[in-house]
Amino acid sequence: MTSRAVAVVGVASPVGRAVLSRLAAVDGLDRVLAVDAETPPMLPPRVTARMMDARDRLLPLVLDDVDVVVHCAFSDDLSASADSLYGINVGGTRNVLEAASKAGVEHLVVMSTTMVYGAHPDNPLPLTESAVVHANPGFAYAYQRQLVEEMVQEWAARHPATTVTVLRLAPVMGPGVDSAVVRRLQAPRLPVPRGLGAPWQLVHVDDVAAATELVVREGVGGTFNVAADGWLSATEVATYLGRPLVEVGHATVEEVIGRAWRLGLSPAPPEVAPYLLHPWVADNAALRARGWTVSRSNREILAEFAAANADVIAVGRLTFSRRGLRATGAGLTGLLLLSLWRLVRRGSPGPSEATPPADPSGVTS
Repeated sequence: MTSRAVAVVGVASPVGRAVLSRLAAVDGLDRVLAVDAETPPMLPPRVTARMMDARDRLLPLVLDDVDVVVHCAFSDDLSASADSLYGINVGGTRNVLEAASKAGVEHLVVMSTTMVYGAHPDNPLPLTESAVVHANPGFAYAYQRQLVEEMVQEWAARHPATTVTVLRLAPVMGPGVDSAVVRRLQAPRLPVPRGLGAPWQLVHVDDVAAATELVVREGVGGTFNVAADGWLSATEVATYLGRPLVEVGHATVEEVIGRAWRLGLSPAPPEVAPYLLHPWVADNAALRARGWTVSRSNREILAEFAAANADVIAVGRLTFSRRGLRATGAGLTGLLLLSLWRLVRRGSPGPSEATPPADPSGVTS
């Protein structure tokens, strides 16, 4: 690796923190900068903090004499408005690109998401990086991340001397991650479309950090999927979590999520429905061919999650302690849980609950 200095923009996020810690331990880097409006309370050795938002117009000054920029300053808070997400994800990226131009960086790494492929019934299983990027336009978060990739590609075409890498991450799990996927997995029951809907694929935050280290250390450019091997069915996910399944009719999935969203009982807006119905899992072979290895399978990620969240129940954007629920009885929390259950039941004609078998089978994990 010929680079001397790297800046990680967005270190307040779980992905940013993991990437920062990983890069701080890489030999050959003279300088590691942690850039964010807020920095982690504990910085690794050899790391210098620079307090600045990714959207700050003074960002080029911070990136002066930096060889590599890793852009992790994205929000995946689906409870935020589309305008708020646009400002952070699209506006922030635009400013990072402008700053990288002025600083003359040699390598730019940008975090993306496998959601940019879109969730469509005719998607192949799995999707490779050559697949057409076609995020569902009604889902602002995914469509905006596609816009980010288009901006990065246009920027790369204007800066042929700069190595540009895009990492498309499957839903990230691990310490500190709080996302709509996490909240869904923390729910007392796992609502799924009848017929079990889209397969599940995850990636651990440590494996994202390892992928970033690889492309930075080796100077690898291009677009790569970063995901655990294979995928899981909803039945398998429910089994590993010890959660009962609740099946919802396909025609009512968006309606049920919409009702829950309006009541504050859903961590994601109803436009997310296609991603619950149709496949969008990714093939990680291209990154594996570069030497990346996966430390945790989808099953192992879920096992860690279940152990860490054994006492946690989420209802929409709220989380509660199971022990607290037992101690307080029904109360307000119990009423909220009952309301969520009734809401899902109303949107599910016919038998509404399926208990997963002890020995699930089906798709590869």
